[in-house]
Amino acid sequence: MIKKVLYYVVFIIWIITTSNLLLLPSYILNKQKDTAMFLKKKSQTILSFILTEGFQTNLYYHRKIIPSKDKVDIVMINHISTVDFTIILAIFDYWNIHYCNIIMKNDIIFIPGIGFVLLNTNDIKINRHWNKDQQLLEKSISRLEKGLIIIFPEGRRYNYSRHKSAIQFSKERGIPIYKNTLVPRVKGIWKIISELNKNNTLGKIYDMSIFLSKFHLKEAYIKDILCNDIGDAFIITRELHKPSLVTMSNLDNFKIWFYNMWKEKDIIISNKTAFSYLKAKPKYSKSDYIFVISFVIIFIGMIKKFKGKMLGTLMLLSYLIITVNYFRLKKTEKMF
Repeated sequence: MIKKVLYYVVFIIWIITTSNLLLLPSYILNKQKDTAMFLKKKSQTILSFILTEGFQTNLYYHRKIIPSKDKVDIVMINHISTVDFTIILAIFDYWNIHYCNIIMKNDIIFIPGIGFVLLNTNDIKINRHWNKDQQLLEKSISRLEKGLIIIFPEGRRYNYSRHKSAIQFSKERGIPIYKNTLVPRVKGIWKIISELNKNNTLGKIYDMSIFLSKFHLKEAYIKDILCNDIGDAFIITRELHKPSLVTMSNLDNFKIWFYNMWKEKDIIISNKTAFSYLKAKPKYSKSDYIFVISFVIIFIGMIKKFKGKMLGTLMLLSYLIITVNYFRLKKTEKMF
């Protein structure tokens, strides 16, 4: 547990320091997007290091994703734990995939350090309220010409109570019962595929199933993963046939297609041991060590010399920028 906490503390120190010392000044040169993407890419490598070295978790995969060159691909993933983003970003780093747009709740931008980075990336921030989100999705997707969209259709990570409610939900509505996942939310992904189709930018559609060897069908929140061995992470990827025009013509048709596809996913997870896997070897290097340690030393030096005042002032400025952008987004939503 101590080792895991230490690794995550180092990451938090690194991301807070870099976001304030590198990203904040880049606003002056109007280069914040470039700096944010650089830090996001570096974060992938560092999180890969934390997963394999700090958590002693090996990554195994069955088939890799090969992104389209000039289209937008979609990757749909089941949400099982607090470390899902770490797992996904780590395997994407191994596959050399860095241009990805994660759909996430908009209040994530208030998380110290990483939130300021995500504010300035093309990741899609939503409210989880459909009346507001459908226009946000249209606007965000219209800007994309290539890359990947990562979405967790279940909306929330797995836990016992939600799974029990999901089974009851399925029984009441006559939709498939899922043993390994929650019932997916369909409107968002339907909107995404529809918009990409309309813009002629839809590439491949991937379904990615992830599971932890020692946490399958168990709750995996922060306290759980820090206090227990989570085991190795396994990833099964399959490329889906694109839904037909009839399927996409209305939400009800799409729901039938999606629920059946998700049931196939459920069966795949149940039969996870039947697949062959390749081990992903982390790509971090000595320069990554030096990059992280350098900023940790800078952080300690700033705390020691200025007693936290300088870093505190910089964080206050970054939060001011975050808040202004947050309320600007809210104002834009009201105009729709």
